Amino acid sequence: MKQNRKRIRLENYDYSENGAYFVTICSKNKEALFGKVVGDGIPDVPLAECDDNGNVYVKLSNVGLTVQQTIEYINEHNKNIEIEKYVIMPNHIHLIIMVNRINDIGFGTSGKPSPTENVDKTRANDIIPKLISSLKRYTNKQSGIDLWQRSYYDHIIRTQNDYDQIWEYIDTNPIKWQLDKYYTE
Repeated sequence: MKQNRKRIRLENYDYSENGAYFVTICSKNKEALFGKVVGDGIPDVPLAECDDNGNVYVKLSNVGLTVQQTIEYINEHNKNIEIEKYVIMPNHIHLIIMVNRINDIGFGTSGKPSPTENVDKTRANDIIPKLISSLKRYTNKQSGIDLWQRSYYDHIIRTQNDYDQIWEYIDTNPIKWQLDKYYTE
């Protein structure tokens, strides 16, 4: 018997609206495919391994580096979308995506997100879903495996306070890894 999936998008919200969106995408089965958190994140306790400044960080795997390169590609090649902040964790990523819709955008036939004319202008609220879909498809193809869970979590950032809290959450996510709801050993 096929289960009905719960719709997690706001039904009447236009996801092409200018604004900021917080997106979390988990790896398939929450496997730690993207890297590992280096350091234990406990204050005043020597870290097993950390960066040159003593910071906890995520040491990316080859797959994690592919995800990072794809995010950077998106930022370099899309005029209307900017991933302002992100963190790649061992089994998920968090993104703050800013949509500044001056012109319509679409996605190229290569599967890479690209600044092309959106031919089907009647589907205006596809910008965020298309971006996520393209990121998933391209990183799957580059890595040669199915990396991602089927859906993703999104939150429309409506206030500066909300934006600031999410920015800090992304900044501190590696430090708080063991407390994270997606934590796996």
